[in-house]
Amino acid sequence: MRVWARTNGPGTIEFRYGEDAASLDNVSESVETTAAHDFTGWTTLHGLDPDTEYMASVFIDGNPTGVPATFKTLPDSKALSDPAHNPRGLFNFSFTFGSCANQNPLHGIGPSLPTYATLLDKHADEVDFQIMNGDWLYEELRTTPVDAWAGKQGVDVEQLPEVVRDMPTIVGVWENYKLYLDRGANLSAWHRNVPGFFTFDDHELVNDIWGAGSTGRRNRRAVF
Repeated sequence: MRVWARTNGPGTIEFRYGEDAASLDNVSESVETTAAHDFTGWTTLHGLDPDTEYMASVFIDGNPTGVPATFKTLPDSKALSDPAHNPRGLFNFSFTFGSCANQNPLHGIGPSLPTYATLLDKHADEVDFQIMNGDWLYEELRTTPVDAWAGKQGVDVEQLPEVVRDMPTIVGVWENYKLYLDRGANLSAWHRNVPGFFTFDDHELVNDIWGAGSTGRRNRRAVF
């Protein structure tokens, strides 16, 4: 299971996890967060048993932070295999899928995202994962100036990360993701409790791009 967290500045994150809040005895690898990734870090939870519910809590610089997450692992086909009745170790599972979680009130219903409220209330304990088939976010804050981002994050504009110097508009993408997670309370709660698979579509990059995989195509929007 891959998990992530973000710090407000340079720091160290690790996840402690177990089958309940009283047994968070497993500890992930520690990850340093830096400005080059907007102080966001990923790590992997190892040693998980199949078909088991877990709770995970993020620790930043050794201190527990935020609301614990929950998830359930899929069954193991080897454990379910039966020579006579189930030689392939097949098992049932369920998932949700969707796309286009627009929070912009000018082009949708805004950040309340009632679909995710319904999913949380009625189906979070029933599904094993979600497939988000693109357009998880829509363009907001994309024009954030680099100096504004740097001031907000406490980054010296004379020592910007290489990725920001080469692609200054990336800071607007980072701000866009943070806005959607901070503002979309139902969405954030859903992702804390249901694992997901994500596909990039146009709005993850630039609205209505096409032909990005076409050899020789040089349209700016397609090669953003």
